[in-house]
Amino acid sequence: MKKRLYLATFLFCFAAGVCFSETLFLDANTFEVSGNGWLPNHTGYIARQATWMRSAAMKHHQVLGHYLIGYAGRSSWTMKTYTASHVARDNKILNAYWSAHEAGPPWNNHPIQARTDMWYSLAEIVREIGAAEDLLYPAKKRRSQVAIIYSSSADIWEMGYNYAFGFERMHTWLVLTHKQIPVDFLSEKMIEEGWLNNYKVAYFSGTAITEKAAEQMKLWVLKGGVLVLTAGAGMKDQFNRPLKSLDSILPAERSSIIEIARYLNSGRYLDSLSVADTVIVKETGAVFDVLAVKQTLKPKPGSVISGTFSDSSPSIVSGKAGRGTILCCGFLPAIAYMRKALIARNQLMKDAGDLEKVQEPLPSEVATDIQLIKRAFEPWQYPEEYRNLISMPMYQTECALPVKCSTALVDAIVMDTEKGSVVVLSNYTFQPITELTLDVKPLRRVTKVESVRCGSIRFTQHSDHIRFSLPLRETDFVKIYYR
Repeated sequence: MKKRLYLATFLFCFAAGVCFSETLFLDANTFEVSGNGWLPNHTGYIARQATWMRSAAMKHHQVLGHYLIGYAGRSSWTMKTYTASHVARDNKILNAYWSAHEAGPPWNNHPIQARTDMWYSLAEIVREIGAAEDLLYPAKKRRSQVAIIYSSSADIWEMGYNYAFGFERMHTWLVLTHKQIPVDFLSEKMIEEGWLNNYKVAYFSGTAITEKAAEQMKLWVLKGGVLVLTAGAGMKDQFNRPLKSLDSILPAERSSIIEIARYLNSGRYLDSLSVADTVIVKETGAVFDVLAVKQTLKPKPGSVISGTFSDSSPSIVSGKAGRGTILCCGFLPAIAYMRKALIARNQLMKDAGDLEKVQEPLPSEVATDIQLIKRAFEPWQYPEEYRNLISMPMYQTECALPVKCSTALVDAIVMDTEKGSVVVLSNYTFQPITELTLDVKPLRRVTKVESVRCGSIRFTQHSDHIRFSLPLRETDFVKIYYR
């Protein structure tokens, strides 16, 4: 019997991924699935949930949808970006609704109907989607060449023990998305069935993984894959026993995890973690914070040391394995990326004083830092050096990015159909951008480029991409038509 599935994300941590990955991937009888946005203490933006759902639905091609609710500090700006980012990840059904989880008068609820400040923005994004619908409706997100490994085994054993590893996975996704690097999540079951062979780079943060998945990862690396392991990744099996499957191909011998702090809170409070050590990257001299856990690495002959802890011991070690490469990182850089951004935003909130007196500016207006607090619940001051470090393995391979933007923190996703492609843009700088330049790899020769907000766009044709520029406020849908 065919059935619909509704996935609610009440969990403040990372365990909700089990529902997406296991339920959708294994159940061919589910034909439609909808998620929502009940994440009061989320960090980053919630399109991560859409990425999870889309990845889990790749096998059986379930129809994806989303309920739009004015919750978790969303503003008129972020309602548009939140909606567009879901559409970019193959969500074909959008609902603005009276919440099934609340009762009482509209002013004490979070549905769109009760948020009059969002009405204009919601009407605007609906019209933007409609203007692109000739290509957008049949279009599908272009397949990624980068995967983040999602391990249910790790989530089970880390639950109630230390959530830092799950948040490292979450914020690795955020870092790569900030760099316009499209990502898919792969569960253990997907890896066991060989799905990793469709990707060139994979990131793994999590203490445990099934033996069968680990063996598939090993074979994939030997055939040419690039695997990034953060502190403690894949050292235990699904029964929390020592796992040796990857040891023979690692560039370093890894110690047991040194636990600095057990993090058992939501992502919104990563700024509460204290810095226990630092990492210096040799090539750039950039310094990175070590939080929650740490792992010492003993390099094997022929490996490359690219980072060290404060005591000069190796912290980042890479090496060849067959035709592939493995990079071992003895710390968790992505949670430090988010921590820096949270600290910056929280300091601004202290400086702002009474926020009730701060007025949210119009979307067309450049906002002061204090005004941005009203425009965005999420942080926006992220450290560039962390993005460069975490995305470095991606740029050392022959991965072809579908789109490159001149500005970070713009979510740019390419969706393809027979007649053309759509570039869905969501602006998470939370400031209007006067000129955003994009390099897009088309599938065929391009005849015209149109923005739903700016109309016809002039473009230049290069050997493997087209280039054009346009202003960007919150969102835009750029249609690329093929000959």
